[in-house]
Amino acid sequence: LTHMHATLSRLGLTYERIPAIEGTKLSQDEIKNRYSSFWFQLFHGREMSPGELGCALSHKLAYRRIVEDQLDWGLVLEDDVLLDDSLLELLRGLFAVQVPAEIIQLYFSEQRPHQLATLREVAGKKLVGFTGAHASAIAYLVSRSAAIKLSGTDKIRFAADKFSWISAYYNISFCGVLPFAATPHPTLNGKSNIDYSDQYLAHGGRQARKRLLWKFIVRPIAVTVRTMINRQRQKAYQSSG
Repeated sequence: LTHMHATLSRLGLTYERIPAIEGTKLSQDEIKNRYSSFWFQLFHGREMSPGELGCALSHKLAYRRIVEDQLDWGLVLEDDVLLDDSLLELLRGLFAVQVPAEIIQLYFSEQRPHQLATLREVAGKKLVGFTGAHASAIAYLVSRSAAIKLSGTDKIRFAADKFSWISAYYNISFCGVLPFAATPHPTLNGKSNIDYSDQYLAHGGRQARKRLLWKFIVRPIAVTVRTMINRQRQKAYQSSG
């Protein structure tokens, strides 16, 4: 909080802190009522960890805040992010044009590189569309339409940062910013990363726990469908633009 207050004050941005939900403190009844084990295992191939659940529920609180306050857009930031000095210029530029997406990632990671088509240029940065995997929820803009879809009563089905799955399931259009307008803090991000706080690392890590049926049969089919959906969405935008 100290870091983010200094960062946002320097940029001249007012903010509201959303108190996070700590997954390890949730009761079994709360977990059962707020988390769908079936859907998470279908898309991720394993059970969700307490830290991941708390993170996803915390982001959901931010979405609900956007809806309650009837904001056109909300900037959602985690507390371990570095922001580009040109962020305000970018925000002004984005809000002055027709944005080609409902969620804009100011930073994203890609496990498998894929084509990133340039949708348009704003304030010296490119807005790029996704056809494959794109993740990271450290800094992103959420439109009210997306917040409405994500803030409902649905149980948590995805990790907060698995936007490529969220995009396909909830029919939400995404784009990213290049060069990045935000990056993970080199020290704070590592210390608070869920991978290091959850107990899953004690027995092989999440990747080792994934089920073979999911890894070699279910996931390839799901990824193919997801990619087709994103390509069609991207073509639709490019033809309309």
